Amino acid sequence: MEAKVYSLAGAVLDDQSASNITLASQQVLIGCSHRRCRPAAHQVFFVELQLRQNGTLLDRNVYWLSTQPDAVN
Repeated sequence: MEAKVYSLAGAVLDDQSASNITLASQQVLIGCSHRRCRPAAHQVFFVELQLRQNGTLLDRNVYWLSTQPDAVN
């Protein structure tokens, strides 16, 4: 698994990898990304997660996250 954190301008703010992760079908791994890098200077940033098996890309997802709490009106 690889997790990259990007600024809105596309600059890589953090890049982390983990290997030898074993999950059953439909199992979820929580807390594996962006916890180390929560850029205070950026109100919004992107996290890209890539899951590979034996070098083959199985899944890729990109999420946007905010450092500001949601304001519901």
